[in-house]
Amino acid sequence: MPKEPNYTKTILCLANSRRPGGRCVAGKDIENGAWIRPVNEQNAHAISESDLQLQNGTAADVLDVISVPMIRAAPLGHQTENHLIDPKYYWEKERRANLDYA
Repeated sequence: MPKEPNYTKTILCLANSRRPGGRCVAGKDIENGAWIRPVNEQNAHAISESDLQLQNGTAADVLDVISVPMIRAAPLGHQTENHLIDPKYYWEKERRANLDYA
């Protein structure tokens, strides 16, 4: 078993909605601004509540900057932003977004 995921994407979470079988999570890649949609192949591409659980027991949410361990890009039809999560690892909350309009 690998000691680390293949790669990690750090995203600003901008969507966390209900869908059949779980949640749909999406956000912008902090490095390049590309849309990223984490998906879980074992859950019909939905993100489960346990996938969203951080190591401290809280859950990732909208406006969190989170690092998500990934296995590979997983485009599906028009959803080219899909990336397959590595469910063996917790997601990490880096910080909460600060929206200062002043």
